[in-house]
Amino acid sequence: MKFLTHCALVLLIVYKIHRKYSKFSINTSNFGPVSEGGGITPLPDYINQVITGLLLGDGTLIKKYVGGGTYLKYAQSTIHSEYLQFLFDMFKKFGVILMDKPYFGTSIVKGKSHNYFSFTTRSLSIWNTFYNMWYSPLRGQV
Repeated sequence: MKFLTHCALVLLIVYKIHRKYSKFSINTSNFGPVSEGGGITPLPDYINQVITGLLLGDGTLIKKYVGGGTYLKYAQSTIHSEYLQFLFDMFKKFGVILMDKPYFGTSIVKGKSHNYFSFTTRSLSIWNTFYNMWYSPLRGQV
């Protein structure tokens, strides 16, 4: 639990730095999982903060199609599986992850095998604003 508290504090600090040097903000109040009555349950605004923090770290935004939405991909070494599971559970709670559990994979870097966990979110048009902010159309990324 101490590790998760530390991670949450790091995300908060990163967000405050980002807000100080950027006028950017997205209103996520009109998007979220569909409730039992068929209405939209708003995503909390701190999701913006979490995405910003993840993008400053190991998060990646992917936009496959020009007119389509953007999705978030996040991966961590198995050493940090508790933190990845915390994020996975949070995004799952808000209905933006369709996976049942994080993906387990192995990559080989310089001949050495590394295990990792990853997850991807649903493709959302509201996250195109994040994509446009973080990635340059001329060079592919900032």
